[in-house]
Amino acid sequence: MGCAMSAEERAALARSKQIEKNLKEDGIQAAKDIKLLLLDLEVLML
Repeated sequence: MGCAMSAEERAALARSKQIEKNLKEDGIQAAKDIKLLLLDLEVLML
């Protein structure tokens, strides 16, 4: 039992990091979409 990670563990870690990155990007995009919807709503109320 050493400190080195197996190829399977490295692949799992890389996949996990990619999922985290995608979640962050999706959250940023969702925030932009909400701002746009609020702006559209504000324009309609004028």
